[in-house]
Amino acid sequence: MKNNLTELFPCAVPIKCRKYQRSLHINCGGESVSITNSSGKITYQADNSEIKAATNLHFKNWGISSTGDFADDAIDDDVYIISTSLTPSGDSPYLAR
Repeated sequence: MKNNLTELFPCAVPIKCRKYQRSLHINCGGESVSITNSSGKITYQADNSEIKAATNLHFKNWGISSTGDFADDAIDDDVYIISTSLTPSGDSPYLAR
């Protein structure tokens, strides 16, 4: 009996993860940086790539795939920039704020 993934994608093979990751820290828009807080040492992985429509990028423990631009949103620019008002825990001037 085949699994649903194999039926949909005949070339698909089961993925064997080398290491299970239960948390992910990304320094959006910046370089890799390590900080120490009450939880211990945390490394925020770099995310300084310009993401455009139809992007597929792979990083150490994560990746991003974008299938393209929304044609119905009346926005011609295909560069995506998201900002937040949240402040990360710890004290580091290198993290995006």
